[in-house]
Amino acid sequence: ALATVAVALSLARVVTGDRRLRAGVPAGTPVADKTGTGPSTTNDVGLLTLPGEKGHLALAVMLDGSKLSAEQQEDLIAEVARAAYDAHVKGK
Repeated sequence: ALATVAVALSLARVVTGDRRLRAGVPAGTPVADKTGTGPSTTNDVGLLTLPGEKGHLALAVMLDGSKLSAEQQEDLIAEVARAAYDAHVKGK
């Protein structure tokens, strides 16, 4: 458990994914994530802290071989994050 906390705290300092998972959740939502980008991939894996007593949500969005532009892929990752967040917080 201590190693998991250390990894989460380490990821919390990463700020490269402002247009990915973080963009899909309400401003101020703690997101510890790690992005990845390659010749044909756009990814973001993270741990979102939900409000109140709702806990945390682990989320991984990995796109490979998409025909979308890089910006559209990042928008899609944000949309997935928003849908997951809303489903866990609002029950939608």
